[in-house]
Amino acid sequence: RKHDLMDYSMLYAKVKYDFEDPALESITRHRRITRDGKYIYFMGIIDYLQLYNGQKKCESWLKGIINPKQKQLVSAIDSDTYATRYLRFMIE
Repeated sequence: RKHDLMDYSMLYAKVKYDFEDPALESITRHRRITRDGKYIYFMGIIDYLQLYNGQKKCESWLKGIINPKQKQLVSAIDSDTYATRYLRFMIE
């Protein structure tokens, strides 16, 4: 909290594998193709120790304006609110 850093997020995706799609072929890192060859799993860490700066404050504000009912779920939040939400999630 004292360094005003946000924690990380895990990104995980399952995509139907299309042998004809050059975009899927160009991604070689952080992917696993299922044994039957039907799907690709992607996994990665994003927003790793991001500084909560003016850009993140603006992102948080805009997301709250766009979807006010979901404002408490916005990922770009100040470090105190993030820490409180994270600890509450881990306890539950």
